[in-house]
Amino acid sequence: MTDERSLHVLPPALAHLWATARAVHAHAPDAIVFIGDVATLAMALHVGDPVPPGLASDRAAAYISVEEMGFVRDYEVVRPDRLGARQRLERDGVVIDLYVERRHQLPLSYAAVLARSIVCAGVRVAAVPDPRPI
Repeated sequence: MTDERSLHVLPPALAHLWATARAVHAHAPDAIVFIGDVATLAMALHVGDPVPPGLASDRAAAYISVEEMGFVRDYEVVRPDRLGARQRLERDGVVIDLYVERRHQLPLSYAAVLARSIVCAGVRVAAVPDPRPI
């Protein structure tokens, strides 16, 4: 189980990413589901495993409901990405790609991801398969 001591072993850039993810999660703990590298980091922290190499420290991805997206816009600056498939939230030097319910190309619905999500190390996370062909 994660405690504050385990967070001190993170490299500074990942600690910053983690703090940013937790701050964003705090605004909408039941609506924002982090996926990708933040989910991988949360699972490692939760079970006490070493942090996997190669995690991005300046980017994150999250899935969010349409309704919650309206609230997020009230307290964060959110812009569409250049392709329009997701929204882009920038906070403290970290870019969070927000995949908005019914406005993305992810293989699972928001409801399915939310149902499979867990709060892990203080952040709601889920594993989402990569939609790109191998």
